[in-house]
Amino acid sequence: MLDFELPLINIYTRPILKLYSINVLIDSGAELPIFDIEENTIINAFGGIPLDGDCSVSGIGVTQSARIYRIKEFRIGKMLYRNIPVIRAAINDPNVNVLLGSSMFGGGVKYLVNSADSTIRFYAPDEFSSNGSLWKKHNGAWKQLDYDKGMWIVHDN
Repeated sequence: MLDFELPLINIYTRPILKLYSINVLIDSGAELPIFDIEENTIINAFGGIPLDGDCSVSGIGVTQSARIYRIKEFRIGKMLYRNIPVIRAAINDPNVNVLLGSSMFGGGVKYLVNSADSTIRFYAPDEFSSNGSLWKKHNGAWKQLDYDKGMWIVHDN
């Protein structure tokens, strides 16, 4: 079973954690991750590749035109997401750089916010699917199916 905790930034009442030196909000309403960071950071730090065309984004305080990227890797504790689409748009919140939709944790991954201890706990069964990736635990190691290469990638526990 996948089970780990990450600390929340305890000065906020919302579930905001620090990943990659940026503030990340776990948001129940976001469909796709939204990054309000510089384009060169998306490209250089996350291996982001801009996709053709812009899209229209609403529900974050304003409707705006935004760019879609596919980022190579994004780690949340013990979970590593590969080749995920993200939207680069203004979030209009000075305390948040990235919105991660709770839909990223579908397919069996659950999370529990503990406001008293300022932690967020993620847990899942020994096989689950999350954000289009299939995960399995085999011989004590987590493996993620890389659809592009047709092979399993082993991750540290």
